[in-house]
Amino acid sequence: MAGDARVVVLVATYRRNREVARLLGALKAQTGPVAGMVVADNGADPECRAVVESAEWPTVYLSLPENEGCGAGLRAAEEAALTRFSQATHWWILDDDAVPPPETLEQLLAALDRAGGFGMAVPLLTDGQGKVWAFPEPVDRGARRVFRQTDAPAEVVRHLGPGPHAACWATGACQLVRVRAARDAGLHRTDFWMLGEDLDFSMRVASSSGLCFVTEVWVPHLPPESAGDPVSAEAWARRKFRSLLQNLTYLAIHQWKEARHLWRYLPGNYRRYFRTYGWSWTRLKEAGTCFWRGAVRGWPAGTKK
Repeated sequence: MAGDARVVVLVATYRRNREVARLLGALKAQTGPVAGMVVADNGADPECRAVVESAEWPTVYLSLPENEGCGAGLRAAEEAALTRFSQATHWWILDDDAVPPPETLEQLLAALDRAGGFGMAVPLLTDGQGKVWAFPEPVDRGARRVFRQTDAPAEVVRHLGPGPHAACWATGACQLVRVRAARDAGLHRTDFWMLGEDLDFSMRVASSSGLCFVTEVWVPHLPPESAGDPVSAEAWARRKFRSLLQNLTYLAIHQWKEARHLWRYLPGNYRRYFRTYGWSWTRLKEAGTCFWRGAVRGWPAGTKK
């Protein structure tokens, strides 16, 4: 039951001290129980450590000297939580730029109670304008159509009801998972350096013990605005997009049992890459490399080869 829950927050971060401080403020306001927190800092920043250790609950700060990526950071946080918070019943996995409203944890715990044996519960994610930023992949086809027809959270609630609703996968900005479900499915992999580690983890949990989402819980996802040289910013965005293409391709082909739902999105994501950055021999080569590495070589984008 929710009243017996011992929830430990897990975060992987890199050079986002302001966002980590904002997240701590949101966690302090939660009406649900936060028993502890583990933050894996890929930047090994003393300022980040000071922010984390200012929390009002027990914390573990992990200093990772190199940027090993979100997957490796969360894996380190999970392993630390298993030893330092061995009595935890749930892990609340959050992006450093998520801003959960005060009732979020309480509502997600209640959703897991209502859902019975499901291993993970997630909310809707919204952007700075309050529109649906990312949504889980519903098992029900009718629910999938609703998400494609509207980006207004209130409309989603009106059409689907609060839930919980069964899902196939969910992005990782806000995931409440039972510890036993995470252990049964397997912890985060370390070879997804950027993008995709959350889909892989949630799909394994969904396949093993079930994943649900609730529509009445809306969590803003507010990453910092890009700063500096716009040319460098575009190159970085294109690199992230290529990582996503490679990882989606890898998952769809090499983890067919859990990721078969991704097949319907692969062509659209490749088309979106060309619509965003234009058609050229260079872009064709980049997309072809993503497909070759993900499909033929069987490498996630973080594989060190």
